[in-house]
Amino acid sequence: MQVSDVVLYEPGPGASLAGPEGALVRAVGTTTLRGRRQIGLFSEAYRLRADEAATVTITVTPLQERGNPLSRLAASVLRLSGPTPIHLIFPGHAPRSLDAPWGQGVTVNLSTLKPGRYQVTLDLNVPGQHALSVTRTFTTDSTAHG
Repeated sequence: MQVSDVVLYEPGPGASLAGPEGALVRAVGTTTLRGRRQIGLFSEAYRLRADEAATVTITVTPLQERGNPLSRLAASVLRLSGPTPIHLIFPGHAPRSLDAPWGQGVTVNLSTLKPGRYQVTLDLNVPGQHALSVTRTFTTDSTAHG
């Protein structure tokens, strides 16, 4: 079992995207997301058994900023360090064909995130197998994009 890197893409009219072609055509060429309220995340899993149950978990968490470790700890305890991480869970099944990759696209709302650096982690869990994780780092910025 394998999982691809996470592709950041410009979301379209739907809430999700099935297929890598659409994600690649709309891929965002930077990891600095200026003024964006939403971003699409796409990844594929390979070598799953046909119709195998799987769960994809996507988590977006702020990265620690540099500075005094004591002040970072205090900010975390007092909940001054930013919003709660975004956490999404998608249960599903692999395609019925062994040769077909299993792709999942999802649109994530970024409007609650403060400007800063974040990490998106995609975890693929299949019962009876080791979980796989891939990460991607991005930066949000409040200036308009164009």
